[in-house]
Amino acid sequence: MPYNGSITSQVKPLKFCFLVDYSDQNQFLKAIEMCSALWGGAYCPILPIYKRKPRNWKERYSRASIASVLIGYINGFDPDIFVKLAKELPHEITELSLTIIEEKDFWRQHGNPVNSEPDYGISIYHVLNKIYEEHFKYQAKNPVKVYVPDLGNRYRLFWAALFGSYSKPVNDALKQHYYAPLEINEDSNALAHFDLMLDPNVLFPRRLTQQFLHSRNKNGFRGKSYLLFIDANRMDDVTDYWNLRACGQLVVAIAVQYLRDEAARKLALSYLLENFRPRHLDSEVYADTTVIISSNVRQEEVMEFMRSLEVEKHVTITGHNHIVSYQYWFPRIWDEWAIDKDGIIPEDFYSEEKEFHLDQVQGAEIYFDLLIPEFVQNKQSYTGHPVCVNAINLRLYGSDQFAAAVFPKASGRNYLRAIGSTTGLRRQWRIGRSGMNRLVNYAGHERWKLPEPESLFFGWLKDKGYEANISVPGLIAKRLYEILEGYIHVLANEKLLNLLEYMNGGAVALGKPKKKTGDQIPIYQERAVDFGELKRRLRTPAETDGLLDYLVDKKVFQVGLKVKCPHCFRESWYPMEKLDNQLDCKLCLNHFGATGTVEKGNWSYKTAGPFSIPQFASGAFAVLLALRQLSSFELIHFQTTPVTSFEAISPNGQKLEADYAMFWQDNNFSENKEGTLFGESKTFNSFKTKDFHKMAALAKQFPGAVLVFSTLKKTLTDAEIRGIKAIAKKGAKYWKNDGPVNPVLVLTGNELLTSEAIPWCWPDYQGSYTQRFYDICQETQKRYLGLPPWKQSWTNLTRSSATSRT
Repeated sequence: MPYNGSITSQVKPLKFCFLVDYSDQNQFLKAIEMCSALWGGAYCPILPIYKRKPRNWKERYSRASIASVLIGYINGFDPDIFVKLAKELPHEITELSLTIIEEKDFWRQHGNPVNSEPDYGISIYHVLNKIYEEHFKYQAKNPVKVYVPDLGNRYRLFWAALFGSYSKPVNDALKQHYYAPLEINEDSNALAHFDLMLDPNVLFPRRLTQQFLHSRNKNGFRGKSYLLFIDANRMDDVTDYWNLRACGQLVVAIAVQYLRDEAARKLALSYLLENFRPRHLDSEVYADTTVIISSNVRQEEVMEFMRSLEVEKHVTITGHNHIVSYQYWFPRIWDEWAIDKDGIIPEDFYSEEKEFHLDQVQGAEIYFDLLIPEFVQNKQSYTGHPVCVNAINLRLYGSDQFAAAVFPKASGRNYLRAIGSTTGLRRQWRIGRSGMNRLVNYAGHERWKLPEPESLFFGWLKDKGYEANISVPGLIAKRLYEILEGYIHVLANEKLLNLLEYMNGGAVALGKPKKKTGDQIPIYQERAVDFGELKRRLRTPAETDGLLDYLVDKKVFQVGLKVKCPHCFRESWYPMEKLDNQLDCKLCLNHFGATGTVEKGNWSYKTAGPFSIPQFASGAFAVLLALRQLSSFELIHFQTTPVTSFEAISPNGQKLEADYAMFWQDNNFSENKEGTLFGESKTFNSFKTKDFHKMAALAKQFPGAVLVFSTLKKTLTDAEIRGIKAIAKKGAKYWKNDGPVNPVLVLTGNELLTSEAIPWCWPDYQGSYTQRFYDICQETQKRYLGLPPWKQSWTNLTRSSATSRT
């Protein structure tokens, strides 16, 4: 079946991560010069490599190790390429499977002037050309001014971090080609540089790198403005300022060396007043500026400076005179738990966005354009290295196959091969925090074979040491999904499920199966149901004949004739295509003519294909209904990459299996949560001890994974509640990032045998909790297991521990 959908591509600058030796200011200055030559360079982090912990380490990082802080920064910034300026890199960096280049690789080795243009990314020259076209080619009403400040030698690193800095070859190229057309000014007065920051129409090297970019605004309403006081002589202070601004935060740094200068006072006061504004339109809540004081700066000196500003006297709005707040810690960019609490998640910046519609696509290959920013000249010219990134968001619907919509951050070889074949192995595809990123060399066309969900999931498992294969029930579930063309909601009908099992010889309310004498093994024998009875059993007060017509059209049922043999006087069922002038009795093997017997027969239906498999299609119906509900949560931006039943084994013989699994992503309220999920499914039978052991093994191997117990029964037995509750309590322990180690989700017939999605399928739902995936998990634990919220358990445990210590 052809599918429809769309691909949204956002053009982003390459994000480099510059690695420098701690306390080597020359390397840091080189990193700033390289950033200043790049479009988007202001958002590239500069990270120091420590050989040993500095004296003030505990004041910032407490007991954290050097490696954990470094990896924390890298995970927070999520770079595309490393630039090695440090003499040596720790193995934690080299094992990340990201491209690492050196300074000599960064600069282009040909062209005019030599070595003045980056060989990676988009150079600042393209930005200057566009600025010339917009502001200098014709007379503008509000002309911009371009400054390249002369930073001098005193506190050069501090001024370079504030305004950017060019290497000598780049600066020579600017003087030769751009100073005159753009009327570029130079200013050698260091203190006058502060005035440049107050004028939005002034462009200096750092601001030039930020042109033509928009923010995805991950921090939402929690975006802050910062006033940072640092020591201009301390490289770690300058690094903190650079990286805080690289997160996309609005931040101004004032060096303690300039606290007595009027230019610094003017800058601070203007900045505080400018950021004192309503948070939202017509809001009575006003934003303030957060003041942070470096640990290398005396607080008393800064507090005296702030008091001398007398900023409250400049506020005339009644009841709103609190425009400054103080934060006595630096935002914890490196801490996975705290990065969200401090509202400091690094922003994603893009220049333009294009959507490609996929209409009636046949097969597994799709085509879309690789995009280069519009302001770049010679977009068709080929370069051997990436110049920008296309962030890809894929949405498919109307397909008869499961689709991959979530691509978690991972860099394993098998996982990347599943995504992009050879392009993935050449590192042209990178999976980051925001999903799929295609590193683009030139504007062109991409032919991409859509990865199958099991290829992604099994590739991810293989990188973790497990060889996985889809099981027979998993194949059955996929085939059922294909026949129904993805419209699984028709199975959310208990009458239909029982009818199917009855027709397949199952022991349901419509009849009891025959037993084989001796060993008591049930014999499943197909049953034909007359047209009138089938129609009656499928009809509900809200139904018409549409359901039966749909099921016949999809070949769930096939029509045939029950005819009595004139020789053995027993009835046999013949499908339409087997009716002929001569019929063969399947029971006595005699032949008889159709004339005189067919007109006495009864038209009836039998199940067909995988719908004729007993035991509710080997449990596949329940699996599909669970996947349907999980994939249709009425949550904002909730997407999945699902796989059906599979088995996996590790090299040491350890076995894992699950009835279904998926990658999931819940991007809601400007927060992004993602993870894995494993499910154990039952139709109308009960969970047993072996099922609990299986899920406990999955929890042990995959901390952070959600564990789902799903059944079509609407109530759980006491034994089931005890078994699931034990796993849920163990999984509720705090893990990281404000989440439990293994959240448990319970789904019953109340959620699965309904056309409504969670939470609207609950009659008592009043919208009393947010529609987040973790909130849904906690709500089901409360409903079916009687467990309190995780945070309440964590609070009680903390109080209990404090009491015992007392």
